Amino acid sequence: MHLAALQESKLYQIALNAQTASSKFNELEKIALHRHHQLLSFAAPTLSQYNQNSPAPEAYYLLLLHLEHYPDDLAAYKRLKEFFDSAFNAGFYTIAFASRAIFDTDNKAVRDVLDRFPHLPLVNQKVQLSQACFELAELTQLYDFEYVNDNKDLIIENLHSRRQTDTNNGEQEFLAVPIGSSVDGQRPILFSLGDNSRNDHAFITGVTGSGKSTLLNTIILGIAQHFTVQPILPSVATNAIW
Repeated sequence: MHLAALQESKLYQIALNAQTASSKFNELEKIALHRHHQLLSFAAPTLSQYNQNSPAPEAYYLLLLHLEHYPDDLAAYKRLKEFFDSAFNAGFYTIAFASRAIFDTDNKAVRDVLDRFPHLPLVNQKVQLSQACFELAELTQLYDFEYVNDNKDLIIENLHSRRQTDTNNGEQEFLAVPIGSSVDGQRPILFSLGDNSRNDHAFITGVTGSGKSTLLNTIILGIAQHFTVQPILPSVATNAIW
C-alpha cells in the first residue's frame, strides 16, 4: 500500500520481470552516461557538486536490488559492474538486500555486489551495526539504537511534502508551461514567469526560421492546456498596451 502511494506520484518504480528490469536499467544507464559526458567535470566530478551550482539540479536515484533475482549472464555482469563503478558520482545510491544464504552464491554479478558494499545484518527486525558501515559501532554496546520513526504513513506523507517543497521552493510561478525536455528525456523544460524562476519578462530572439513562432505557439497552447481564463485574462488586460 505504501509503495503504491509512491508509485502513483512517480517517486517509485518496480521491475517485476527480467524484461522490465532490463528496460529500466537501460534508462538508468542512459541517464548515467549523459551525466558523465555532459554534466560532470573536473570542477564538479559528482552530481552533488554539480547541483550546488546548477539552476536546474538533477534528481538523485535510490536503487533497491533484490540479489536473489539478480542477473547472472556474463554480458549483464560487465554492464552492471561498469555502471556501479561510476554510479555514485552520477547520483545513484544503492541498497541491496537478500537472505543470509546469498553469501553462498556462485553468481559472479552478485559476488561483485557483496564485495562492493558494506553489509548491514538484520536480526529480529533490528540492525546489527558493524565497523564497516558505522565507525562508532562499538557504541552499540553502551546504547540501544532504535528506528527514528517506523510510522510508514507519516514517512510517505513527509516524502510527498518534501517533493512539493522542492518543486516550488515555497514560491509560486505566475506561469509555467512545458516547452521541451532535458537531453535524457527525464525532466520537462518549463517556460516560467514568477517568483520561483525570478523571471518577470521574456525576450525571444532568433534568426529567420529558428523557431520563434513555433515556440510562441507552443507557449500559447501550453497556457490554454494548463490554465483557465480567470488567472490569465486579468493580468493580460491590466499589463498589456492596447
